[in-house]
Order: sequence, then structure tokens, then C-alpha cells
Amino acid sequence: MKALFLFIASCISANSFPQSSFEYEPNFSAIIVKDIRVSSDWYKSVFGLKTKTESNDVQNGYQVAIMESEDFLLELMELRGSLTRDELLAGKPGGTQIQGHFKLGFKVENIDTCLKRLTELGIDVPQVWKDKVSGKRNFIIKDPDGNLIQFFD
Repeated sequence: MKALFLFIASCISANSFPQSSFEYEPNFSAIIVKDIRVSSDWYKSVFGLKTKTESNDVQNGYQVAIMESEDFLLELMELRGSLTRDELLAGKPGGTQIQGHFKLGFKVENIDTCLKRLTELGIDVPQVWKDKVSGKRNFIIKDPDGNLIQFFD
């Protein structure tokens, strides 16, 4: 699966932003997780990532797994003292969000193949949206920690 990072700003036409004075390309993403083993197994099964390196710093309270495929590099970190989204939002009104990173997005060649694979893995896809003009589809899933991952035609 050819994966490309799509950030929230990508929803807005690139022509509406001034050109950068330097070249860049997405390189990696990092996620703090509750259980590094559960999360690394999940990312292996969904994206076919392989563990490149692992480190465990007991004194400073963290474990890190660097995972990669040909097209995607992901750093997972289990960090002592980190809080879950649910813990942070406990007691807040419905619809409250945390500022900062919102989701990862991937463009896929065949969304039906992607949906089939996720279903085989037992991953819930609650809804598929279809753009009325282009006919292109997208959907959102959650990783084991509730992080949002969106796939696009």
C-alpha cells in the first residue's frame, strides 16, 4: 500500500498557501501509546510495519519502538505518566477535543481492498463517507489507544 501523509491542512487547497522557500517531504510520525507491545502488533498487522529498533529506558520510564515499511516510519513510545484521551476528557462536555495532533491520514490505491483487509483483522469501520461531487470515499478507524487514522481513495 503506497502511503502518503495527509495532514489536516491538506483539506485546504495547496494553492491557498504561499510556496515554501525550502523543499520538504513527510518523514515520520510519533505516537505515545499505553502498551507498546499491543500497539506495535496492531501497526504491524494493519500497515505491515517491521520493528527497526527498540529501546527501553527503565530509569526515565519509557520504551520506544521505531517501526518502518518502505513508505512509512512510525515511532511508538510507551511513556510512564502519560494520560489517555479518556482521562483528559473525563467530565468535559460531549464534543470536547484536545488541541494538537488530531489524526493520521493515508491515501490508498484501492479503498475496497483496504476495507476488506481491515475487516479481516476485526477492525471496526463505523462509517464510509462518499464525496457527492468526486465520488471519492474515506473512512476513519481507531488504533488500540483511540488515535484516529483516516484512509482516502
